[in-house]
Amino acid sequence: MPSEKSFAIVLTVLAIGVRAYLSTSLYLNWDEVMCANAGASAQFAAYHHPPPLFVWLWVATFVSDQEWWLRLVPTLAGGLVPMMAALWMRRFLNPITAWGLAALLAFAPNLVLLSIQLRGYSMAMLATLGASMRWTGRSKSVRRSGSFGILSRCNSQS
Repeated sequence: MPSEKSFAIVLTVLAIGVRAYLSTSLYLNWDEVMCANAGASAQFAAYHHPPPLFVWLWVATFVSDQEWWLRLVPTLAGGLVPMMAALWMRRFLNPITAWGLAALLAFAPNLVLLSIQLRGYSMAMLATLGASMRWTGRSKSVRRSGSFGILSRCNSQS
């Protein structure tokens, strides 16, 4: 029986691999081209939303303007989201359930296609999961009482 760590590594590599294949085989949409053109300008890189994506596009256009290169950061972020989600869900759920849900996140067609697009959604999901892990990691009550600890913490902060 494979360990949880090896399953996480295989799941993450496969999720990134699927996204990398699709990011090299699909053309940019018209709005992705507009984002790439706006990100190529230093003036737009600082003022457009989401700022990390446009800063990446501004730096990336110095190296290359190939589609797979422009989609690199959103693709990697989208491939890491299922692993981060599973690590976060393990605090509240059975590890098998958490990794099963992560496998659904890793290979759900709509989420895969959304995470390879030249937009900031996958980077925002990764940042939100990181913040959630940090927020729930500080609370001892969340680890003891599962999801009810989150509700009690939310009520106590409001």
